[in-house]
Amino acid sequence: MSGQVYIGTSGFNYSDWKAVFYPKGTPQNQWLSFYAQHYPTVEINATFYRYFPCTRSDLT
Repeated sequence: MSGQVYIGTSGFNYSDWKAVFYPKGTPQNQWLSFYAQHYPTVEINATFYRYFPCTRSDLT
């Protein structure tokens, strides 16, 4: 059996990561873009709290 394993984290919006993972001065609205350059996946557990319409997850 073969497959792929994707490594990511349980989120990306952590203020403790400023100047540690995110370069100093990186605006918060660019954190996901920066994160995506390093990891191919991120967990967003919002659906644990409620269901969202399909249009909410359309990232195209």
